[in-house]
Amino acid sequence: MGIYKLTTKRKAIPSMKAKNNSDVLRAIVCFSAYLLSSVVLAVGIYSSFMQTSMVEINAILKQTNSYDLVMMQQLRLTESVDSIYYYSTLLNSEDVYVNQSAMYNVLSARTIAFNNELEGMSSDDCLVYKKLGNKLGDLFLLKDSIRISQVEQEALRDEYVRCINRNKDMTQRLFTGSIY
Repeated sequence: MGIYKLTTKRKAIPSMKAKNNSDVLRAIVCFSAYLLSSVVLAVGIYSSFMQTSMVEINAILKQTNSYDLVMMQQLRLTESVDSIYYYSTLLNSEDVYVNQSAMYNVLSARTIAFNNELEGMSSDDCLVYKKLGNKLGDLFLLKDSIRISQVEQEALRDEYVRCINRNKDMTQRLFTGSIY
C-alpha cells in the first residue's frame, strides 16, 4: 500500500464581522483596562492597609511595653510600701527580739530607696505613691511620738508606784510609831 496523502481543500469562509466590530474591540480593551486598573488598585489598597496595620501594631506594642514598664514599677512601689508598713508595725512592739535602732535604720533605708524610685517615675504614673511617700515621714514622727509617750508613761507609772509604796511604807511606820 502506499502512502496516502490527505489533502483537503479549504474553502475560504467568508468572515462574518459585525458592523460594530471596532466598537466591540474598543469595549473589550476598555473592560480589560478597567479590570487591570481595578486589580492594581485593589493590590495597592491591600498593601497600604497591611503597611498601615503593621505601623499600628508596632505602635500598640510599644505602648504596651511602656504600660508594662509602668506597671512593674508600680508593683515594686507597692512591695516597698508593704515592706515599710510591715517594718513600721514592728516598731515599738513588745517583741524583745526586735532591735529598735536597727529597725529604724532599715526603715530609713527602705524609705530612701522608695523615694529614689519615685524620683525616677513620671508624676502621672505614681501620684498616689508620691502622696503616700510624703505621709510616711508623718507616720514615722507619729510612731516616734507614741514611743516617747509610752516611755514617759512608763516612767510616770514607775514613779507613781514608787510614791504609792513610799506612802504605804510611811503610813505603816506612822501606825507602828517607828518614824524617827
